[in-house]
Amino acid sequence: MPHIKECRAPDLSEFHSPVVSEYALRIVFHGAGTSDRRARSFVINFILSVDKAIREYNAARELLVQYAASSNRTTLLIEGLGRFETCINSTKRALRSIDRLAAQQAGPEVERLTRRLLQSHKALITCIRDSIEHMDAFVQTGELKEGEPHALAISPDSEFLEIASYRISLASLAQLLRRLRGLASELTEFKEQPSENVDA
Repeated sequence: MPHIKECRAPDLSEFHSPVVSEYALRIVFHGAGTSDRRARSFVINFILSVDKAIREYNAARELLVQYAASSNRTTLLIEGLGRFETCINSTKRALRSIDRLAAQQAGPEVERLTRRLLQSHKALITCIRDSIEHMDAFVQTGELKEGEPHALAISPDSEFLEIASYRISLASLAQLLRRLRGLASELTEFKEQPSENVDA
């Protein structure tokens, strides 16, 4: 009998087209983007991270849907959770890129409210990502308590991803990815305004 009876991760398959393709077209045909090297790098890194996070989320979800319908094909569960690990790692990179972009004077501006909404997830995403990356150290130092997951796991009700003492609902993760995707699309529309030459 499989560990979960269904996969309750919200469906994000509507985001099948990568934002980076949209951005490339806007640069070529509409002159979008910024000439500032650092700001441009942060925008591109952000968009690529968001695209990857959503791609991995959708792949993970599909694997867990297949697993829940299988006769406990554990490899599907393991691979699906591995994809969620990559999704969380990419989500963390996307949030970090937003911080760095917000610190730049040049380039597109990220609204404060949008940044606050995104950053409200940052602490939990960081803790889960760090637990994934540094679990060997947690085991070595005895920080991991008895019964806590030593690898990313999904709760029996398929509502949460869990590791160590941390858990995030799949609904919250999907909502965060939707917001990141929306911001990525907004950033593709930024077009640097030409500077006005004022005669002395």
